Amino acid sequence: MSTDSEIDDELVEWRASSVRIAKMLAAGHQARYPIKMAGQIWEQLRFNCHHPRDSPERERAGVDLGTLCNNAFEIALLLRETKIEYEWDQDRERLPSGTTNHNDHEILGTTGPTTDEPHEILQIVFGGVIRGDRATGRLKDGRTRLFQTCVVIA
Repeated sequence: MSTDSEIDDELVEWRASSVRIAKMLAAGHQARYPIKMAGQIWEQLRFNCHHPRDSPERERAGVDLGTLCNNAFEIALLLRETKIEYEWDQDRERLPSGTTNHNDHEILGTTGPTTDEPHEILQIVFGGVIRGDRATGRLKDGRTRLFQTCVVIA
């Protein structure tokens, strides 16, 4: 009979292998998920964009967002194909609070307030990466924050 640890090891191996296979099958094809996500984020942010409509700067901002989403997707795949467990704080609902803690977040932009005024997270631009325990690689055995969550405040 298999122990919980052996089952966990098999799941980690399956996850890493399946991501490697998926990457091989998708080689040469542009990933649709990051394009879809960039479109959804742009729909939420486009009204707050301070560049005039149909300006080169506004178009460049949309292209830059697409590049950022594609890079984030590639990083996520790289992290998933390792045997070390990682967690990504990308969703506001997963954060302990909407209130910004300067030690956990890097503020990339604001819709008005300064960092000295009370403010909350409006949008997560790039999630914070958390790594599993150094010895075992498991999140349940310990967690280390590798990157701060990059946010826009309101």
